[in-house]
Amino acid sequence: MTLSDFVKKNKPTLIYFLSIIFTLTFSNTQTTYYLKTITYFIKYFLYLNYKPIYEIVDYPINVANKFIYLSYMYEENLKLKQKIKKDFLKNITLQELLAQKFRQEELINIKKNLKYKFLDCKVIFRDYQNWYDFVVVSLHNNYKEVKEDMPVLLNEDIDKFYFIGRIWSIENNKAKILLITNPLSAIPAKVKNKNIEGIIIGSSYSNLILDYIMPDDDIKIGDIIVTSGLNNIPENVEIGKVIKIETSQTKIFKQAIVKPNFNINSLKNLIIILTSE
Repeated sequence: MTLSDFVKKNKPTLIYFLSIIFTLTFSNTQTTYYLKTITYFIKYFLYLNYKPIYEIVDYPINVANKFIYLSYMYEENLKLKQKIKKDFLKNITLQELLAQKFRQEELINIKKNLKYKFLDCKVIFRDYQNWYDFVVVSLHNNYKEVKEDMPVLLNEDIDKFYFIGRIWSIENNKAKILLITNPLSAIPAKVKNKNIEGIIIGSSYSNLILDYIMPDDDIKIGDIIVTSGLNNIPENVEIGKVIKIETSQTKIFKQAIVKPNFNINSLKNLIIILTSE
């Protein structure tokens, strides 16, 4: 059998394999144009007389084009994901810078309204199992000025401060704050604008107990409780409001249930009063 006879006899098969070779040769994203050119060429010369051959040739080329398109889409998807990630991180950085700028402006206003020297700190950890017991804050480079038992305040408005706890322990640039809601916390307090004093004690819950109130003291629901100024704590720092009055079983003292005037669940930026010992 001569070569010419072999080609005539196996012409469809040879065309099929040639199409496969062309497909593999030009199967990348930069040669899609050549694939289309070859496809048009085969369609033009073979479609009318060799429609089955055209279909056989066109199938692997279409498959190759789909794979090429899929590869292109995959690369584009990776690029878009990288861009989204980059933009997301950039957005977080900008938000953090804006938050720092806003906090610096707040601190300038705090200095105008607070006569004590203080240090700004930020809550970085809170144990959900001891939610009302303590928080951990990060300190700045001058953390060595911070000592145990120093009072910690929350500043929600320019001229509004709330007593929330005291420094419990210090480790490097971190400090654990014993919250006022901790049962271990006992703070001298008084009723605002009244000569009534007692001790604010934590209850491991959002509410507090003002204990050791004399039976004859005229304390009422709605009275505001503030710090008394004892034990190295600034005076008249707001704590909460009386919501209930109870008489102890011994009837020696009265107790008042006090609801803090701040949100104990959302502590973020705090200030440590740098009091002298």
